[in-house]
Amino acid sequence: MGNIFTKNKKINDLHIITYNYNNSNLQYSKNILNNFINKYDDNDNIICIQGLRDIDLNLDNKKYFFVNELGLLIITNLEIVKTQYSVFNTIEYDNINSYKYGFQKLNLNYLNINFCIYNLELIPNSIDEFNLNEIRENEMIELITFICNNINEDKIHIVTGCFYDMTKNFDELINISKITNIITNLKTCNQESYIFFYSSNLIKNIDNLNDYIFNKFNIEVISHKIYNLNIGVHCPFETILRLKEN
Repeated sequence: MGNIFTKNKKINDLHIITYNYNNSNLQYSKNILNNFINKYDDNDNIICIQGLRDIDLNLDNKKYFFVNELGLLIITNLEIVKTQYSVFNTIEYDNINSYKYGFQKLNLNYLNINFCIYNLELIPNSIDEFNLNEIRENEMIELITFICNNINEDKIHIVTGCFYDMTKNFDELINISKITNIITNLKTCNQESYIFFYSSNLIKNIDNLNDYIFNKFNIEVISHKIYNLNIGVHCPFETILRLKEN
């Protein structure tokens, strides 16, 4: 798009990171994770992490929303307007997995732009005898139903998280990555962490996604990065958005 923003508006780059930690509680791993989080202190950021049950991180002087029951954490230096979370219906897997799964949501204000960020982790294939894709699909339906029931056309809805090997695609969620060969799980060599946009009008404009989100929301997708922290099979996935103040 080139130099598309006008000079009389404040312009900032927003770093959005999603990372499925699901690692041991060893001090070595926690130190690496803390160092990774701290590297964004000088940037506007939203860091969404999954798999952090019963882990103690040094989050002094940071704004964050942590749900220990779900192992979900969002760290940000943006203005937090509202926090909430939801636990997925567990009836289908109460006898399979003792963990609870769901999503957390932050209402944020940035450059006078109001938007929502969702951080979620779907149930993984923790037991080889079970294919849990159907349960993951039902969890996604719960999420999308929640968004639809709380939709505001003037807000941006960004969904981040770990989707494991869920096979069904949901048209309501649009992958904002311009790269098709992203690997976030080094064991399976697949992408399992994603960052999606959701909008009530987005589906109609999927062929011109970048133009649509710029013209509608003053947002431009700048770049994507993958980081190997060498503390597990998953890699943090980062997307940088350029926003112009409304």
